[in-house]
Amino acid sequence: MDYFICYDIHSPKRLVAISKVLDSYGFRMQKSFFACDLSLEELQYIRTVLIQKLNKKEDKVAIYPICNKCKMQGLYFGCNVETLFEKRFQIL
Repeated sequence: MDYFICYDIHSPKRLVAISKVLDSYGFRMQKSFFACDLSLEELQYIRTVLIQKLNKKEDKVAIYPICNKCKMQGLYFGCNVETLFEKRFQIL
């Protein structure tokens, strides 16, 4: 299933650590926003790792499931979107 994962991390060290985890599982859409195609096991693993790495008093992470219907209704445009999404999203 596809997920959008975004974050706001206060510490540069934690930011790099969390970014590396998400880089290995998805496409960076913006600096702190990833599109990931994850199995349930991968999602559980990422959730566990992110919870361990973040500071709950300073940092925020949001994970949004994206159904196929919603994904196809989204509009994506700008630099490099063709290489990121290929034919999985509607690109303008």
